[in-house]
Amino acid sequence: SNIHTFELLAFYLPLACAILSLLVFTFKVTITEKKHAEIVEELQAKLATGEAADVAVTPASDILTTEILAPVSGQPLALADVKSAAQPQGLPGVGFAIRPSDGRLYAPFDGTIRFTFSTKHTLGIVSADGLETIIHVGIGTVNLRGTGFTTYCQDGQVVHAGDLLMTFDRDLIKQSGYDDVVVTFFTQPGRVTAHTEDWSTEVQHGQSAMKVTFK
Repeated sequence: SNIHTFELLAFYLPLACAILSLLVFTFKVTITEKKHAEIVEELQAKLATGEAADVAVTPASDILTTEILAPVSGQPLALADVKSAAQPQGLPGVGFAIRPSDGRLYAPFDGTIRFTFSTKHTLGIVSADGLETIIHVGIGTVNLRGTGFTTYCQDGQVVHAGDLLMTFDRDLIKQSGYDDVVVTFFTQPGRVTAHTEDWSTEVQHGQSAMKVTFK
């Protein structure tokens, strides 16, 4: 009797639970790669408009200014000029974009890496004075699931302006049918009180791209 009880608890019950788990996963979990990409893109849109960010309350007199350096070399663009099938009116939020001339991405200021998406094409970085920023490489590149991207930083790492953060394969991005434009935006646009662009028709990484005043 004890042997049969042991077999029931040690073998048959776990087997039944494993089969039940497999059935639940098969028929209830519907996160496909396409759905995953849609979730990531939706999250990025919410971050750009400030919907997914916790805005810290700071005194009105505490006004700061951060200089944002170009994270890549190339042709600068306004966010409204970056159009896609999903967003034909242009990208929302406060920030800028650069159509890159090479596949290397550098830190735009001294700060800390907050996170890197599992797809490697997006990272969050906060400046030393608290400006929360996201850098997004490409439009639709979430579908590459990290292929063609190599990161050189980790979550929580302190970085300095000009540090190499990522390389990306521009040829692969284009061959896959996606846009390789690099987008930089701020996740708490409500904190930004003023911003001025500082570029010509071409910029080199490390050159001043924008000055942001925020509270």
